Amino acid sequence: MKVFLRKIQAAAISGMWMLWIVQIILGIVWLIGNVGRVPDFQITGELLDISKSMVTDEYIGIAYPFLIRMARLVEKISPLPYYIPLYVLQLGVGFGTLYKVLDGRRHRVLLALGVMTIPVVSQFFAAVTPEALASSMLLLCIYYHWEEDWVKGGFFWLLGGLLIPEYFLFGGLVFLVEWAHCLLVRGGQRKASAIKGLAVLLTVCLLAGIVWSLTVEEGSRGRMNRGVAAMALHRFVWPNFAASLDFWQPEARDLFDLEEMTEFSRIPETVLTKFGPVVERTYGIRKAHNIYWDMAKSMLRVRTTEIATDMAGDLLQYSVPLAALLFNRLGIGVTYDSWNYGLMSERMPRWTNYFVSFAGLAFMTVLLLGGLSLLLSRKKAFLGKRAGDADPGDSGKSCISLLIRLALVSALLVVWYTMSVSGMQDYRHVVFVSLSWGIGMVFLTESPKGIGDDECWIK
Repeated sequence: MKVFLRKIQAAAISGMWMLWIVQIILGIVWLIGNVGRVPDFQITGELLDISKSMVTDEYIGIAYPFLIRMARLVEKISPLPYYIPLYVLQLGVGFGTLYKVLDGRRHRVLLALGVMTIPVVSQFFAAVTPEALASSMLLLCIYYHWEEDWVKGGFFWLLGGLLIPEYFLFGGLVFLVEWAHCLLVRGGQRKASAIKGLAVLLTVCLLAGIVWSLTVEEGSRGRMNRGVAAMALHRFVWPNFAASLDFWQPEARDLFDLEEMTEFSRIPETVLTKFGPVVERTYGIRKAHNIYWDMAKSMLRVRTTEIATDMAGDLLQYSVPLAALLFNRLGIGVTYDSWNYGLMSERMPRWTNYFVSFAGLAFMTVLLLGGLSLLLSRKKAFLGKRAGDADPGDSGKSCISLLIRLALVSALLVVWYTMSVSGMQDYRHVVFVSLSWGIGMVFLTESPKGIGDDECWIK
């Protein structure tokens, strides 16, 4: 019986490897066919415009426009269009990040390529948007804080926040949790490390504050002031600006006619670019925020079930981006995924269809086969220590502890983007979540180096 179970486990692992390799081939061909163009994401135009003035608002980081500016200089002295150096940088950093994080895996080159060729990840390695780079920075931030390398962790925390402002929050929470764990849980011998971490924290905050003061003009891009009140307005009120007109205070009703309110209800971006800016110019930011809160609380009272259902749908779709894309292609759900898929398939529509469909099949199959393999193996194959921790005098760190950190940060991103806006679910925001799923699939596919068959197969 045990021999039979070992054969089942071996077949499951072989099946997972076959899926990875086919996906890698499909993904590499897709990338080769798409590196010669710039997908028409709305944010791309904004980034190009910001790169000329190097002044941004609180929604967009300054680091990516700076990289575009540097790529423009390369374009002037070489035959390469500006986006080629950006794509090379994004692909190189992405591969290097995964190669580092997958330390201890026997075939980490192939496995890193497998994670990179998940469609909802690879699309942004060949796009002029900051999500691929920012996700790599956040991944390295988590990894080095996990290693208690505060300097490197802080460096990548700073870079991630300069690429996407909310990543300052995500990286900061990672730092604080790891720092508190180091100081409070690991005992007195770690206090020197904790003091070093505190110095890094102060340095990162100081540098971020300097860059922010020099490059950010709030409201300069024509969007409403960013804050919790603005998030609550968009999350809880859209798409009911017109349908619930009678619930609003006179200050909000008197500024807009029914046609304008209907536009706000139909196009979610207009809440950020039209409704909010008009209210804030008329009443000032403080009173505008009070108006936002009153509108949000009114909707929570009268449309509780509708809001809860919409939020649950967004949470689910942000949690499993690739599955959300597959369902959206079948007409299930109203999101930006169809627009993103249209951009993905512009140049190679048939190949893109094969690529996305196969990747979705591989995703579900690897989870099933990996779960089966895990059940049939000793837990050490999954929880095992990395090769770098093989020193007999070192207790090492389990792979599952890193995976738990990725899952918690992914949950933070999912909640953040769910609560930020309504009606604008977009897997572009959660590239990091897709990377985390890929890393989890890697852990299911292959055990770390140093764990031989006598330790990971059934006896």
